[in-house]
Amino acid sequence: MLHVFICDDDPKQRERIAEAVKKYAMIENMDMRVALVAKDADTLLQYLEKHPNNPAMNDFGLFFLDVDLQSDVSGIQLASRIKAQEPFAFIVFITSYAELSHLTFRYKVEALDYISKDFADEMMRRVKECIDMAYKRYQMAFAALHGEHTGCFPLKVDGTIHMIPMSEIMFFEAHPTLERKVTLHMRNREVDISDTLKNLTQSLPEFYLCHRSCLVNVKNVIHIDTHLGVAKMANGHTVLVSTRKMKELIERVKV
Repeated sequence: MLHVFICDDDPKQRERIAEAVKKYAMIENMDMRVALVAKDADTLLQYLEKHPNNPAMNDFGLFFLDVDLQSDVSGIQLASRIKAQEPFAFIVFITSYAELSHLTFRYKVEALDYISKDFADEMMRRVKECIDMAYKRYQMAFAALHGEHTGCFPLKVDGTIHMIPMSEIMFFEAHPTLERKVTLHMRNREVDISDTLKNLTQSLPEFYLCHRSCLVNVKNVIHIDTHLGVAKMANGHTVLVSTRKMKELIERVKV
């Protein structure tokens, strides 16, 4: 599970971010929860000492930190201490002081983003983007830690991640009505997941986007009909192949 932590001395700001995270995680059906909403660094660090995240047990942390916490410990210093305890933590800074971003290099903190508070709507849009990015990396990191990143796809079902062998995957298809939803077609079943073909294309180089609505496992393509513009998969299903993608698909299938 991806555990979200929010640390900001402004009560309205931290509650707003917390509610946005909860709502977005519910809408996107993400394996995520808000673990702690804190007003200072000490509260957050004490919680982590008592409840450390364990990547081997599928526990990762996403931290939204205010840079200026009105205390002796800044958000960037806090991030450095978090990283020392949890190397796999995802850090996002939210601040009114964009000019302090250079300090992330001084403290050697790798951050997903450095978001300004000046424009509320833009801030929340960037928060959601960071959630998407962290969630994708969390899924990939979990698979990698279990030594299965080269041969399996992490599929979350009812809060549990299942490692699906790539050989069982036929293709991914854009959902016809829902945005950010993709149908995963396996050898004997199919399931809707929260993702986009764009993201999957970037993370699965062994697959090929043969049509704007379809990403195929080239190893499971058994026949290509150039006249009809379709490819037949190992489970008997057929997928559309656009004219401009036909040549490269044929070459990749030959390999």
